[in-house]
Amino acid sequence: MGRRFSDIRQAPRLQAAQTQYLAYQGTYRPPNINSRGARNANLSVYVHPFGLPYTAGEVYTSKMNGDHYPILSPLVTAQADAAVTDTLGTDTLISSRGFRAARVVWFRNETRVVETPTSNITGQEYLKYNGTRLSIPFGAAGTGDIMLDAFNGIKAAALATAGFEVSRVSLQREFIPT
Repeated sequence: MGRRFSDIRQAPRLQAAQTQYLAYQGTYRPPNINSRGARNANLSVYVHPFGLPYTAGEVYTSKMNGDHYPILSPLVTAQADAAVTDTLGTDTLISSRGFRAARVVWFRNETRVVETPTSNITGQEYLKYNGTRLSIPFGAAGTGDIMLDAFNGIKAAALATAGFEVSRVSLQREFIPT
């Protein structure tokens, strides 16, 4: 039989988790407004989009965690086909409703530590990977640059950084509303 009916064999365990989940959804939980404290300050950064037309001196804005900029901006600016800056200078800010710049997300940790806590919602154990998640928006360095080429260069630079046993880099693609 092998793995063919593995989902069916898990049904009793998943049925118990679903029952607990539905009970959780039906209970009142007071809002936790102001219980976590202030978030880190956002930083406005400026990029040239990969998929929208722009002329020299025009940039689009994006927000990011200000603490991540000094760590990740050297990885982006070291690439020939990617760019990001936190200085507007004499450039003109262009807005496009709903535009989101491409973003690199880097999950890293010095040690490979995995915990298996029990969910308060379903009562099942799950894997929790400890580490830090950093992200930065990026854009084209010039016209004709390709987003995936730029991302692959940034990813290679991040993975080559020494001192991390866990290092995963992912891409959130640029979004252009239609």
